[in-house]
Amino acid sequence: MKKTVCTKFIAVVMVISMLVCILASCSSSPVMTLKVDGKTYTVTEAEYSTFMKIVKMNVLISFGYGSGLDSFIWNTSITSDKTYDEYYTEYVYKLMQSYLIEKYFADRYGLGFSKEKLAAYDANVETLNKNYGSAGSYKMYFGYTARQYIDYYVKSVDRSALILDYLYKGDNAVDPVTDDDKENYYTDNYRGYMYIYLDMSNAVQKIEDEDGTVYYVGLDSSNNEYKLKITTDEEGVTTIDNVGRVDGTEMEEGKEVTIVSFKTYKLESDEDIDAKAALPDLIMQSLEAGADFKTLALQYSDDYYSYLYENGVMIADASNLVNNESVTTAMEALEVGEHTDKIEVSDSKYVYIIKRVDLIDDAYDNPEYTSIFTNFESDIMYSKYDELVNEYREQIVADEAALSKFNMKDTFVTAYVDDYKKYYSSSN
Repeated sequence: MKKTVCTKFIAVVMVISMLVCILASCSSSPVMTLKVDGKTYTVTEAEYSTFMKIVKMNVLISFGYGSGLDSFIWNTSITSDKTYDEYYTEYVYKLMQSYLIEKYFADRYGLGFSKEKLAAYDANVETLNKNYGSAGSYKMYFGYTARQYIDYYVKSVDRSALILDYLYKGDNAVDPVTDDDKENYYTDNYRGYMYIYLDMSNAVQKIEDEDGTVYYVGLDSSNNEYKLKITTDEEGVTTIDNVGRVDGTEMEEGKEVTIVSFKTYKLESDEDIDAKAALPDLIMQSLEAGADFKTLALQYSDDYYSYLYENGVMIADASNLVNNESVTTAMEALEVGEHTDKIEVSDSKYVYIIKRVDLIDDAYDNPEYTSIFTNFESDIMYSKYDELVNEYREQIVADEAALSKFNMKDTFVTAYVDDYKKYYSSSN
């Protein structure tokens, strides 16, 4: 009798073990494969699933959505031809291609993690499991294990950094960003524009000193007010001098003040309101009569940056001057030397008139344009890297049947999105 019980017990264990093996085999089955240089690199179903969950979590958090909106957002359109579900499902597909290719790059360039780094990863797994009560609790909360999070996601981020450093950064970089790279990227990816911005309900605040000098009132990010003396010399060079705080408070010596906008005031009198309403047509008539666009911008624009970048603001193709489809469409249609008609936005509260101009030579190396080109070299580096990665995408074999079951709408959503939303709401 005991032998029978024991035999049944062993049989049950064997069945469970087989099921576990089958499940493990399924989760470790490759859904993407890259064969190159005599080696085979794969992305498993478990890896793919983990990234789907992480990306979904990050998307919901970035929009400030809780799980209550999970079923709604993915059917919403993000572009004219894609829903959020389609867009981000495709995003993960391409992300995992890059993830797979980087496994190959790490081998190709002999890049790996030190023993100390690997030990730190292991310690992080233990810490995460401890912080969430247990390994099982962590998985129930996030939908993947702490080990998967570290081995798949965290290591991939660090692996990317190793590869980028090796290829593009430092004195020993294999393919550093060159002056030619800068110039080519600039001319291929940037456009120049001058613009006139009119706030139809408000006007720029100006003050006049006893000697008759007129100052524009500028604001920093804390809304402190400064007197700005704006002058244009005979050669058309505009200078903006910050002569001090409007309230007389001493400016901190050695501390640079960054002006972010002009101060404006609401138009009250019928005369001022009517004059502002007539201004867009007046400017258009002046342009048609041959008036200089820059001169009109410096005379009428209500935007500080029209003055700061009086010879044009350089805009990357992936960026916009204004987050407005009508403005963007009109800008993209311009050839150098052409200007738009008046463009009314936000129920005619604001008006833009924009001119396409030549790119300013080497603006990316010009201190006056530093704020525009903050990430310029990084953008070039990633552009070069994208080209390198793209060389291998077509060599990847994907199990489309296995991948077809992955979509954002049906992907597990972690309770972290709700906990994060509660914390963020309470802290504000």
